[in-house]
Amino acid sequence: VLILTEWDEFRTLDLTKLRSITAGNLLFYARNILDPKRVGDAGFGYGGVGRLGRCAEGQGGPGAEATAKARQPHRK
Repeated sequence: VLILTEWDEFRTLDLTKLRSITAGNLLFYARNILDPKRVGDAGFGYGGVGRLGRCAEGQGGPGAEATAKARQPHRK
């Protein structure tokens, strides 16, 4: 999931519902409008521009493993 805007509608997304209807579990937001803990708690691995979320550092949230895996080089 990519969020590339800072519109108010995206600040209040139901992240748990979003996670339940998406096939993947990675969320990238370019405007840093979301709380990293809330994103991780919803089950997403995540990244933001200029910011490492707590899940990316392995400090909590169910998305931590997905974030770490996504950062590894792709191998065929």
